[in-house]
This record gives sequence, structure tokens and C-alpha cells, in this order.
Amino acid sequence: MISKTGKTRIVSIIALIMLLLLSSLTSCSSIENLFSRVTVNEVNTEVLVLADGTVQMTEIFEVSAPAESWDLNLELPALANGSAELLNIGIATSGINPIPIYTQFEEEADDKGGNSPAFYVKKVSDERTTVRMSTRFGMGEWLIKAEWLVSDAVVQNGTQALLSLPILTLDMKDSPETFNASLIFPENITASGATIVTQSSAQIKLSQNERIISLETSDLETGDNLLLLFTTDVDVFASLPADSSDLAVEQQLRDAGMKAQSLLTDRNRREFVRNIIPLISFVGLVLALGFYFYYELEGRRRPVEKDFALWPTAVKPYNSSMLLNKDRPERILLSSLLSLVNQKELWMDDYVFTWPQSGRVDFSAFRPSEAYLLHWLFQDVAKDGPALSVSQIKQAARNPATAAMFEQNYLEYQQLVHSEHLELGLFDQNKTKFSRRLTLIFTVFFLVIAAVLTLLAQSPVGLLILLPAAGFLFLRSGVRHLTLEGRNRQHECREYRKNLDLLPLLTSAAASQYTLIEMAILALPRAISLDSINLYFDGLAKLNDEDFASCAYAILHIYLRAPLPDSLRITAEERDMLWQKLDDLRNILQTSVTILASAQRSALF
Repeated sequence: MISKTGKTRIVSIIALIMLLLLSSLTSCSSIENLFSRVTVNEVNTEVLVLADGTVQMTEIFEVSAPAESWDLNLELPALANGSAELLNIGIATSGINPIPIYTQFEEEADDKGGNSPAFYVKKVSDERTTVRMSTRFGMGEWLIKAEWLVSDAVVQNGTQALLSLPILTLDMKDSPETFNASLIFPENITASGATIVTQSSAQIKLSQNERIISLETSDLETGDNLLLLFTTDVDVFASLPADSSDLAVEQQLRDAGMKAQSLLTDRNRREFVRNIIPLISFVGLVLALGFYFYYELEGRRRPVEKDFALWPTAVKPYNSSMLLNKDRPERILLSSLLSLVNQKELWMDDYVFTWPQSGRVDFSAFRPSEAYLLHWLFQDVAKDGPALSVSQIKQAARNPATAAMFEQNYLEYQQLVHSEHLELGLFDQNKTKFSRRLTLIFTVFFLVIAAVLTLLAQSPVGLLILLPAAGFLFLRSGVRHLTLEGRNRQHECREYRKNLDLLPLLTSAAASQYTLIEMAILALPRAISLDSINLYFDGLAKLNDEDFASCAYAILHIYLRAPLPDSLRITAEERDMLWQKLDDLRNILQTSVTILASAQRSALF
């Protein structure tokens, strides 16, 4: 159904898709970063608002480190008002001391860090301040403490004081499992009458007393920086700088609320898309499997005809193997050569085939593929006149000087074989073309859906839909529909192959057209093409002495030119000797297949 080249291409495509899926799921700047990333279990943030509008923000990250060396990245977006300064970063072991003892990180100019066991690199731009921490403190549970000072964080807008501040500086690629924050005011400032808006898609639990506003959530998503907007009467503060925004406080709060609602809508959409992606993938795979079973199982349930062995025996060996998708190059070649031996056009001596009539000019009794095979192998490949060994075929297929010509000749021979096979009228060409167009449409459809849903979900989980896309791509390369006669012949070939160890049954199922001896002779090249050589020889071993002797002598005479005996009566010892010769023939054939198949590194095999 699918050629070896086609299968190789499909396997390569599927491998590429899986590689893209894997690379997306593990997207990191490097493999080292993948294994050095920490898990942030909890973040506790304290935001202390001073009377002069300055803010001191302290973050404590509880992390689990997977390796001896690991990193943690912080990112503070540019502030609407004021300027932020990183005061210090410390690290302490978690759960050891009631009051953690922090070791300070040293600031370095680059990521190398020298010999420092704990250092950080800070980069400041107009858009953000980024901090990359690196340690060699080892695996385990750790506390990271980062302290920030934000000058002029609280500004005056009309009669209102406004604070706009991101209260989570964790890198956009990470999110904590739990987040807690406290907004603390000095004694002379109360939070009564204040308005607070958290610009986030998470469900945040908020509690408030006179001086402290507490926030808690375990619902954060990656990339949520938790922008906090707080307003109160300007009189509770000392002199404040003016707000850099021209918008009134009420408008800024409305905009923040709308932004928070937009974030929540986007999050709900992403979660909905992520939830339906596995369902779409499952439905796509079921649909692809439905297509596969539809054309793969066509005709399998039809009843077996009594003369099911007649057609497989009458046609060339490759006709049966092509119907059952067993048409590998090495088996087509060897079975075709054996078929010519059976026609007395070739001689076989162990691993060598000889063409005694190499000067023949009349090929009217041969199929075009047979005439081409004889001229190609015995005139172009053979080096010692009309004699050709399977090793010479292998060498011609793999020798850089002859490989290209060998491949071209084989493809021309293969095209002749396929043309002759199509002439039998077994393939439904129109139905096959329609199915291939349909599977191409489904392939493109699922590729587009995978791209769109990956973008909408903002997650590589959308690439799961590439699986049904790959399935339909596989179907497009191999889909093939048979006519009613083709399904009947395919069913007959399956029965024939299944019963190759029952030669008397095959003989009776050939409508009395062949004797047992003829069936045994003709079945050998077909057993090669159908990859059932051992089953065939097992059938010979099951015959009674008389049938075994007649079939064995005939097979050895036809395929190895062994002389025929005067009598078919054999003793047990003679049977064993005959079986040994048959076993030698089997070994020759199996080794020949192996030799031809060993040329897999060439473009042909």
C-alpha cells in the first residue's frame, strides 16, 4: 500500500512533528536551563507605604531547587510613577531556623560570576529591570529575599493619592503556587475609604483593616505581574509629586478594572481552548482511524471462495504481494528471478542465477517487466557474462559509482511492475484520488487548527492536534481503494498466504487446475514475495512420505537442477536427507533476501 520510500518520508515527518512538540514543551534557552529551573512554591510580599510616598517592597520566594547549580530570574516592569532600586538579595535555608539567616548575593557585571557561590546580574532598560540570580548552594528547599525601594511611588492626582505598583517581580515564565501580599501603612495613615484594584486574571482574596490590606491567591498564571492600584485621600500623605498621567483617578481605576476584566476573559478563553484541545485531538485520531479501518479492512469479512488459491497461483508473485502490501524491493526481485527459474529461462546454482539464453531476441512470451529485468540484471549488473549473484546486486546498489544508475533502473522496473498490476483492474482509481484529496484537506485543516489553538491557548498543548494531522498525512500517502474484484482477490491472497503450510488444501482450492507437485513448485516464489518462506517449508514437512518425495524432488529439480530419481519410494533416512536439501534451499533463499535487504543504506532499499 505504501512504498518503502513513502514510509520513510512519513516516519521522518512524524519524527519532525514529535520533535517540534517536544521542543515546545521543554522550551528553554538551553538544556542546562531546563534542568536548573526551580519550582516557586510560595511568594510572600510586604509592601510598606511611607508617609512621604516612598514604598519599601520585600519579597520572600520559597523555592525547590532540582540541582546543585540553579537560577531564579526577577523582572520589574517600568513604573508609571517613581523609580525602583534593588537594595539587596539574600538566600537562606528553608525550615532550619525560626528566623532565617540570609547570605547576600553579590552583584556581578556578567553571567560568569567568577567563583562566587551566589551572585546576581542586573540589567536596566526603559521597559523593565531584570535580575538573574545564580547559585551553587545545592538542591533542596530555599528562601530568596529581594528588597526593593521605590521612590515617589505615591503621586497626587487631583484630591486623590494614587499608588500604581507591580507587587510580583517573578520572571514572566514562572508563577508561584501560592502568593500572599500585605500592603502596610504607617500609624498616621489609615486605609479607610481607600479604593484598591488588582489588575490580574486570578481570583484574589482581599481583606482589609485600618492599616493593612492583605491579598492572597493560589490562582496565578505564568506572566501575571499583579499590578496594584490604590487610591485614598491626598491629605493623609505629606507633599506628593504630581501624577505623570493626564487621566483622572476615576478613569485610571475604570481602565484598570476593564483591563482586569479583559485579562479574566482572555484567561477563560485560554482555559476553554486548552480543555477542548484534547477532545479535538481525540476526535481527529478517531476520524483518522475510521478512515484507516475503512479502506484497510475492505473485503475482509467476505466469505472465502472454494477456489481461493486459483488466482494467486495464476498471476505473478508480485501481484499477490502488492495486494497485501508485501512488495518490498528485495522480495520482488528474488521472487521474480525464481519465477523465471520456474519458467526455465534462468538456472539457479546456490546464490548464482545464470541466463543460458542471454542471446535471445524474441521476448514476445514475456511480460515487459520480465524482459526489462533480464536485460538490466544480466547485461548491466552481471560482471561474469550471463551469471549473476545476489551479492553483485547488493554491490551495484551500494557502490557509489553504480548506485544512481541502479536506482534509476529499479524505479523503471518498478514502474513496469505497477503498470502491469494496474492493468488487472483491481484498483479503484477515482475513489483513491477522492480519498487522497479528502485526507489532504483534513491534514491541512488540523494543521491550521493546531496553529490557531496553540496561539489562542498560549500553550504548546495545542500541538497535540498535530497527531491527527500526522495521521491523515500518513493516510494520504498510503490510501488506496480496490474495486469489488480487487477486494475479492485481496481476500483470496490473504487466505492463500495463511494456508501456505497446507499445500493439499491449496491444491484443492485451485479448481483442479494444478496438481500437488505443480502447486508446490509455483508456491515457492509466492512464499518469498509474501514473506512466508518458513510457513511454506513447514507445509512441505507435513506431507506424507509419497507426497513429500514427489514435491521435494520436483522442487530441487526445478530450482537447483537436481536429477530426478527412478523411484519415489523413500525410507526414513532418505526423507531426512531430502529434508536437509530442502532446508539448504531455504537457507539459500533466506540469506539471499537478507543480502538484498542489507543494502538499506542505498537510495533504493
